[in-house]
Amino acid sequence: SSSSSSPPSYYLFSHDKTKPRKYDPTGGSSPEQNINGLIQTLMDETISLFQARGGSSHHHSSSSSGGGGASRIVQATTANYEEVVLNNPNVVLVAFTAPWCGYCKKLMPEWEEAAKRLEGEDVTLVNIDATEETEIASR
Repeated sequence: SSSSSSPPSYYLFSHDKTKPRKYDPTGGSSPEQNINGLIQTLMDETISLFQARGGSSHHHSSSSSGGGGASRIVQATTANYEEVVLNNPNVVLVAFTAPWCGYCKKLMPEWEEAAKRLEGEDVTLVNIDATEETEIASR
């Protein structure tokens, strides 16, 4: 995808981390709609994941948000990809983005907002720089 206007690709890692599902953040007409759609998708996914696991919700509300200004979106690299995505018990939504992609830049605040509202839920939002981490992006 060398076209500079191509939107980032999203993958939802849920029940089977080896089989991520392509996620299409169907563009709502407003950022608020996009955020709500994202949250709705992730919450539905966590519910079905718990049911698949026998309904054991392990609420480990991570109160490690000391910085306040710190991003709640995890940056994944080849080094921590397994830990952050594959071995993560949470539902993980991964965005493969590029630094020069205007669409991605526009989307990040929406992701930050969604991540903020989902804090304490068993959900992880991950961003991967597809230009840097080509090894992951090609998997």
